[in-house]
Amino acid sequence: MTADWLVPLLAEGRLAEARDRLTRDGLLDLSGLSGSSRLLLPLLLTREPILLVVPRERDVDEVAQDLRTFARETGAEGDVVSFPAPGPGPFRGLPRHPEASLRRAAALLSAARGRLRALVASPAGLLRPSLAHGFLETRVVSLRRGDEITPEILLEALDEGG
Repeated sequence: MTADWLVPLLAEGRLAEARDRLTRDGLLDLSGLSGSSRLLLPLLLTREPILLVVPRERDVDEVAQDLRTFARETGAEGDVVSFPAPGPGPFRGLPRHPEASLRRAAALLSAARGRLRALVASPAGLLRPSLAHGFLETRVVSLRRGDEITPEILLEALDEGG
């Protein structure tokens, strides 16, 4: 369900023209928007998953939250997730960030299962390697309320999954 404040914008002829050009050419060069309004337009122009690259790692979560808000307002379905850098490089001797690794895995899983609406990442997040799709799928442990599993088996699965 689209928010009432978006109705005049959706009726704007230039938006339909831009959507047609994007569909026809696969590429669209737009200018003039500033601030978080730049996040709204891609959601209105396409239903395809969006990759949004921000210049700095510290902007990833804030932009993802803004995009999530706009996605709710536009009625867009799918996950809007951040794809943070996993932390320091593996050979620097510094600990990795488990929270970042978890969010990266969740984003990759959302994409692999076709639930992704938008992914927000920095160049640092995109340039770091991640798990291959087949390997990721074998490491997922799904538990729901009411499921029973022994603590030993759960610990073993978590340990094997990293």
